[in-house]
Amino acid sequence: MNNAEEGRNYWQRNKLDRYDCVLLIPDDGASMHTAILDTFQERIERLSDAGRQVRAVAAAVVPLPPSGSYETLKLTCEESEALLALYSLYEFTGNLIIGSFDLPYGRKLRNLLDSGVTTEESLISDVILGGLDETCK
Repeated sequence: MNNAEEGRNYWQRNKLDRYDCVLLIPDDGASMHTAILDTFQERIERLSDAGRQVRAVAAAVVPLPPSGSYETLKLTCEESEALLALYSLYEFTGNLIIGSFDLPYGRKLRNLLDSGVTTEESLISDVILGGLDETCK
């Protein structure tokens, strides 16, 4: 519970609730970062094309390249784990996207890949863009 409390404190201290989209990349699986960030960029563009002013941030344990469409935050592993612990307790916001196949533990997205049910590209698109078509009409 202390870890989740630290996550709540981090969320509030950094005023992450002011963002329409918060992408959390909690691991250092750099091979997926480009695809995840590209799809996050697509989400922001689609929302913007639908006439919304979109405030977005990508937070990661590894340095991210700068973007003109969203802000970036560098997290420590402890901060990332605290945010995941909080999110594992309950979905406290619909604006948080977890950009990982393995975290939080028990998520089972990796199992979909390993069993051949889906591809990385399809899963990234489904998680980050999922339900967006209805939102953008």
